[in-house]
Amino acid sequence: MVQAAPPDLPGYDYLRELGHGGFADVYLFRQHLPSREVAVKVLRQTTSSTEDRDQFENEANRMAMLSSHPGIVTIYEVGVAPDDRPYITMEYCPHDHFGRIARAHPLTVARALEVGIKVAAAVETAHHAAILHRDVKPANILLTTYGEPALADFGIAGGIDGDVSAASQGVSIPFAAPEVLTGATVGDELSDVYSLGATVYALLAGRSPFSTGEPLSEVDLIQRILHAPLPPTGRADVPPSLERVLANAIARDPATRYESAAALGRALQGVEAELGLAQTPLRIADTSSVPPPRTPDPDDDDSTRFRPVQRVDPDGPAARPARISGVPSSPTAGTPVRRDAPAEGWSAPAPPVDSGLGDRTVQRGRASDDGSGAQDPRPDPSGGGRGRPDRRKALLSIAGAVVVIAAVAFVLSKAGGQADGGADPTTTTPDTSPLVTAGAPARPERVRIETDGAGQRITWSAPSSQEGDAYQVFFTDGPSELAGEATVVRDTELRIDTDRRVCVLVETVRDGRVSDASAEVCTP
Repeated sequence: MVQAAPPDLPGYDYLRELGHGGFADVYLFRQHLPSREVAVKVLRQTTSSTEDRDQFENEANRMAMLSSHPGIVTIYEVGVAPDDRPYITMEYCPHDHFGRIARAHPLTVARALEVGIKVAAAVETAHHAAILHRDVKPANILLTTYGEPALADFGIAGGIDGDVSAASQGVSIPFAAPEVLTGATVGDELSDVYSLGATVYALLAGRSPFSTGEPLSEVDLIQRILHAPLPPTGRADVPPSLERVLANAIARDPATRYESAAALGRALQGVEAELGLAQTPLRIADTSSVPPPRTPDPDDDDSTRFRPVQRVDPDGPAARPARISGVPSSPTAGTPVRRDAPAEGWSAPAPPVDSGLGDRTVQRGRASDDGSGAQDPRPDPSGGGRGRPDRRKALLSIAGAVVVIAAVAFVLSKAGGQADGGADPTTTTPDTSPLVTAGAPARPERVRIETDGAGQRITWSAPSSQEGDAYQVFFTDGPSELAGEATVVRDTELRIDTDRRVCVLVETVRDGRVSDASAEVCTP
């Protein structure tokens, strides 16, 4: 493979290479304004290759549609370099991807579940936008600066409802679904579920589901995927329930798999609950309760208005207050004061609920943009409700409501108050499910790392600690056996047997709820 030189990008300084893919190279640049390090993916082919440019722009458009999701790499800019090579600037994730991390040291069960759930939410979000990924694998899951997994490389993604003949033919054999390998389909939601399940398997086993640990030809590996039984992960700490979840996700028959990435994510949450682990939220945007845009109301003009500066004579007569057309200079008795409350019947939108591993993508043909990946149109969440009713009718309605309330109050007072057994209409049953973030414990403070003869000692303080609290220490940086790993302990300290540099975040876990992470601290 001939490596192309990094491009000369105005407004950016080249720092170093980051990696190379099937048709593009990735470099680290420093952007001048705003000043930050960014990853720049540059196509090797110039714009004279229409098909490659179409695929590149397809990737950029699809990632931009989704990059506000916390589990998907953020896109900053798309352009064409002076040497006619298209490029994308995106969020720089300084750590190894999970392909290398899992190959060097398989993840703990807790961390693999967390990563699997967060990536499942990212894949489901893409599916909601009618976008398939088609290349979910550990090497396409990056580790952000804050230790979060982020799905990348939508280069062979396509639209769910698009023309399959125009879709990309790229495939990573160890993580591709059987129906994709046989050519029965170029990919759908269920093949993404398969790849996601195979990815979680690899995070635990350090290998793809049907690899043997010995070199295999592509033909032999495909035959194993199509015909061999799925071997267990081989880890004693993986519970049977998780083995069953993975077997369901990696089922050879698509009809017997989980029906969606969200369903697989919920199954992984169930394993977390079984093991008593902190629940990882499944962050999928819910637009079902977002109201449609309302018709603009002239009375709702929020623009700032200016008026001429007036000189005030302190010894002269009091000046009359300025008036704005349609607004009385002072309220009179009985004039209702308008409140900018939401229109009746509307509610705010619901918050989100909350490698020998086959890193290489084999390009079986060129791809072009099928033009079908447009995101479903969404209502403007900033819009309000129905148009304002006639002011006179509104006043009559308010007066009628006051009369009714007074009558009810009179009846209740005569009856001695609320009837026995009646429910207080202002009382709501608190949601105590593990997904609730309210009531989370305070985040750990004063995290320190001290070096001693036996390695390093990590300590922290836990404000408002309670009996039964646990603490999750996540290594955002360090040697390969630690980077990307999390350890749960009961005491406010952890000893590690390495004197190499590490960086950590600490969280408090209480009754299925997890605190905000502490500030990141690194070895002095």
